[in-house]
Amino acid sequence: MNNHIRWLLGSASVIILLWSIIVITNYIFDPLFYFHEVKERKFFHARKNKTAFIHFVGGTYDILIFGSSRVNQISTKKINALNIYNFGLRDARPEELGPYLSFVLNSLSASPPSRIVIGLDFFGSNLLRPQWNEHLAPQVYINELNEPFFRLRGLLNRNAFFRSINHLLWQQAENKKNGVAEKWTFKNYDYYDEVYGNYTYNPNLSKI
Repeated sequence: MNNHIRWLLGSASVIILLWSIIVITNYIFDPLFYFHEVKERKFFHARKNKTAFIHFVGGTYDILIFGSSRVNQISTKKINALNIYNFGLRDARPEELGPYLSFVLNSLSASPPSRIVIGLDFFGSNLLRPQWNEHLAPQVYINELNEPFFRLRGLLNRNAFFRSINHLLWQQAENKKNGVAEKWTFKNYDYYDEVYGNYTYNPNLSKI
């Protein structure tokens, strides 16, 4: 065996080892929620992650909660008697909730929830709210779940790997706190007064 072949085999072995570490880490920590439910984890991209979790993992739930980030802040840990899934999304608009609700009910049709809670907030009902284009339409995230090798690409995702490492470091930091309460500070943002100071109720909200 000459030196060139040895170098190729050695390089290939290193590459395979590195990608194996990425795949195994992403599967264990599952930062994209493609394979199993992971407790106490912040979502990487809530719209993608939650639709993928419902589609690939699913579950049996007593209650489903839909709404914006205000709904997402509702903790379900204290309600031990019920199995609740919170489908709250940051900056969710009322018109987004219908497609996501239909998708979730279709995915969980084998064991549908007994109750659905939809949270509509003051900001979402404002006809004059700013039209941000940060998020794509719900159907875009739903359709991509059927793309070839969707979950495999998630396992090979380097950003997800770094997310897994960050979560591991975060867990260690949380353990070192030993229950010490954090200090929170709040700031007044200009857009808050601007949006809530210019409010017009959306009369089509009830139709959505």
